[in-house]
Amino acid sequence: VYAKISSDSGGGVNLRKIHSWPGDAEWGYVFFLEISGHVTDRALVTALEGMKQRTKMLKILGSHSV
Repeated sequence: VYAKISSDSGGGVNLRKIHSWPGDAEWGYVFFLEISGHVTDRALVTALEGMKQRTKMLKILGSHSV
């Protein structure tokens, strides 16, 4: 997960925490990520766009500037 986020953003994303657990058969695995930054930060926008293309669902629970 981190390698994909890092490569999509050009290395400009700080992954602070990651949790994963098995989902049901449809979902495979569920990931919860805590990432430093705001959803308007260029590196984070790029990383989120890459993640949206490879996931069934992407939900942003909150965002604040660091």
